[in-house]
Amino acid sequence: MSTTQINAAILNEEMSWLDRVIDFRLKNYFGDEHEYQDISEITPPALGANSSVYAEIIKKHNFDFRERLILLLTLAPHLKPGLLDLFFIKNAAQNREFTEFGGVTRQDYKGFLPTGETAAFILCGNDLEQKLSLFHIFSENHFFSKENMLTLEQTAANIPLLSGALQLSSKYVNLIISGSEPKPVFNFNFPARLIHTAYGWEDIVLDAHVLDEIAEIKTWIEYSNSLFENPNLRKKIKPGFRSLFYGAPGTGKTLSACLLGKSTDRDVYRVNIAQVVSEYIGETEKNLNNIFKIAEDNNAILFFNEAEALVCKAAPGSNSYSRQEIACIWQKIEDHPGVVILASNITSHIDEAFIRRFQSIIRFPMPGPGERLRLWKDAFADTMQPESKIDFADIANKYELAGGSIMNVIRYAYLAALKSGNKPIAEKDILDGIRRELKQA
Repeated sequence: MSTTQINAAILNEEMSWLDRVIDFRLKNYFGDEHEYQDISEITPPALGANSSVYAEIIKKHNFDFRERLILLLTLAPHLKPGLLDLFFIKNAAQNREFTEFGGVTRQDYKGFLPTGETAAFILCGNDLEQKLSLFHIFSENHFFSKENMLTLEQTAANIPLLSGALQLSSKYVNLIISGSEPKPVFNFNFPARLIHTAYGWEDIVLDAHVLDEIAEIKTWIEYSNSLFENPNLRKKIKPGFRSLFYGAPGTGKTLSACLLGKSTDRDVYRVNIAQVVSEYIGETEKNLNNIFKIAEDNNAILFFNEAEALVCKAAPGSNSYSRQEIACIWQKIEDHPGVVILASNITSHIDEAFIRRFQSIIRFPMPGPGERLRLWKDAFADTMQPESKIDFADIANKYELAGGSIMNVIRYAYLAALKSGNKPIAEKDILDGIRRELKQA
């Protein structure tokens, strides 16, 4: 059998089990006869050696009867939405839906979306003691929450907790349904782009102390879970790691973030603040919620590029957004349990009031003559060779360029050489490229 066939077979069995459980509860509620006396008698399908992703998730976390049913109830709108249509039945005495069935509908989805109240009705009926014990499943201490798997939609103040819709993270929806986990892509609801690099740490040219400070972030990523296993530390240390990378353009901030993700097997998503902030009321917070939720579900690193408005005062762009918008962004950043890196090209005007918000602040200096010489030599290691007369040591001493600018010069000179017939890269083209970069600086 193919992976899809294995997946479909077990999910079909599980949906049939959920259907039987719902049938029992409704007949029990309305006083109709049923072959079972108690919900616990309706045994779930045996998973045994089933190799589906769904089965592996159930076995990995040792789901109990109630947890498994809640997961299936949350999956039902994705797999068999008609299975839940029974809950649209109206209370004839009140001429309205049964309150105890829970459920919500949306403007863009007319099917029945189960809530915590729906789960409580199916699992507990009118047994209040059992219903109270159900609240633990939706607490932050349960693996549903810890694994960013399944949550209750947040409700407004004074609205019953269980009236929130059951929400299965996009990560687990995709894992269970398709057996794989597609990466989030840039769109209106997720204004962040996946960035990566083909380089390794051996290719980056940075001061040793900068590399040491980046290594501290890597250590946090690798050992933070162990850190929070200590109950005493868990109470005192706030989850998440926030770092500020600042320095002139081209000094390695973005590349370092990419390498940090690459070396810890985490995706890095670049967020452009201007694309997040919307002129429409409420859209900024909606965009932020989507970004941080998807990043949390996927253990991704968030890289806020050109973040001057969030960290600087009296600087270009620092007054581009309202205080409310900046405060909203900062609130999301500080509450996020993952890694957030803010990058600024401005090397001064850092607001001291923001310093305490970071676990690390790393300055990316302009490379010195020796580092620039290495950058020049490394750039030609696997490309078309330059004229032998070129003195790169002299060029490195004369021209203060960042690594990104040096690569722009290489690109310019390389194209000029190709245009003229694939001859060695000329010194004139390199010097022309340098003048272009200095003029743009």
